[in-house]
Amino acid sequence: MRYVLDTHAAIWLVEDAPQLGGRARAALGKLGSEDLVISDVTLSELARLLQTPKLRVTGDPLFVLEAFAQRFQVQAVSPWIAWRAATYDWAHRDPADRHILATAEFLGLPLVTVDAAITPFAPSVGVAVVW
Repeated sequence: MRYVLDTHAAIWLVEDAPQLGGRARAALGKLGSEDLVISDVTLSELARLLQTPKLRVTGDPLFVLEAFAQRFQVQAVSPWIAWRAATYDWAHRDPADRHILATAEFLGLPLVTVDAAITPFAPSVGVAVVW
């Protein structure tokens, strides 16, 4: 099984953080990078987080980003993903969340997220949420 991971889920998986939900941890536990997908926007979100006190790492942040990207299949934006993300009939305006959800929809994969805005909307576009 393959999954798309929201930014927080990908970070918590890499960190082996206790915040990662039990069902998500069980589903992702033994999967390799070929089964774990992130949207390209996740790399931008991580880069922003590395510039804040919320996420501090030792070493070169660019190296951290490169190592992080190697843990996943990075799905580049496509015209379909961009258009779908822009045209969801959804009050939630966060462009990164829209992009990540559209990536999961495009690939036909479940989305690993605990995001309170995404979780109730995702099924309306055919995306199952795992947490």
